[in-house]
Amino acid sequence: MKKNIVRESPFEYLRDRYGNKFSEETVKNWYKARAYVLGKLGGNQQNIVVDGDSPLLLSVVRHLALYAHYISKKPTVITIVSQNGKIEDELKKEEYLCYLVDYLKRADCDLDIELHIEKEISADFQGITMTEADVNDFINNKNHEEVYTIDTRKAALAQKIYELGAVIDNLPAEDIHCTKRYAMALESFEYNLMQDEIKPLIDKAQWENNPIKVKNGVSSIYSADCFELRVFAMKGDKKNKYHIWEENNEALSISEHARWVVERLIMGYRPINHNERMQYETLFGEKRQDYFKKLKNNPQDLAHIDICSYHDLRRIDPDSLKYDSFLMLAIPRILERLK
Repeated sequence: MKKNIVRESPFEYLRDRYGNKFSEETVKNWYKARAYVLGKLGGNQQNIVVDGDSPLLLSVVRHLALYAHYISKKPTVITIVSQNGKIEDELKKEEYLCYLVDYLKRADCDLDIELHIEKEISADFQGITMTEADVNDFINNKNHEEVYTIDTRKAALAQKIYELGAVIDNLPAEDIHCTKRYAMALESFEYNLMQDEIKPLIDKAQWENNPIKVKNGVSSIYSADCFELRVFAMKGDKKNKYHIWEENNEALSISEHARWVVERLIMGYRPINHNERMQYETLFGEKRQDYFKKLKNNPQDLAHIDICSYHDLRRIDPDSLKYDSFLMLAIPRILERLK
């Protein structure tokens, strides 16, 4: 079976909450930042200084937050060196970190990243430093296609998980990380859905007029970008290549939820407020689901019930945990399909 690379340019389809396109410079900076961060960051580099606050470097900060999620119990620390007294307001713009800035200050925040703003680099700093010159040098040594298009095959295969529907939905919400429960779903995914031709992620007709479809598609790209980081952490039993993924399923799932929360906040989703939570918890069945869809599908004011701690998620929406758990088990199979 031919495994032709599918290269696409999805960031051009992203819109702000009012439906406006982002500037050409912003979109280019997103591509540059993604290429640079994926090329520069690997292993377990969790102490990073971004030396400057130009639009390009703030895009790098954005992609560091999207990407640098490890299963280590230590958080990734991102420090921005800036003399701008209003840098925090700049970071809150939709093209950068949006709601993430305020969420990181919450007492109940249990995310795996920290954000600091300093006027200079500490003399005893130990970690990786990123500068605008470093980013430009990296980009200048890449060809245009490597930077401004994305191989979307991993993301397209990851999205197929949601085609399993009842195979996962009907699993009980208890003992979510018991990996044996997913055997039938994994078999269906590996020997049925993954054997189909991998089609482009972008459906132009839908993406042009459906900002939620675009955000969900780009979300799959950000998730798939982290697959190699997961592989780096999964080293162990070579006799059973899936055993290590099963053993670490809970840690991987916790990391994936933290990554997803960061990504949702950056993509313009806010946590639900107290009144919305009270309303949600008084509803049941289809009425609850309808209210949930209403909250997360309003482009002018996107909100999501699952933007919360992993501990709270187990109580609020345990069914969503099944998809995180399954995705982590599917990663090595997806990568093997594309090898």
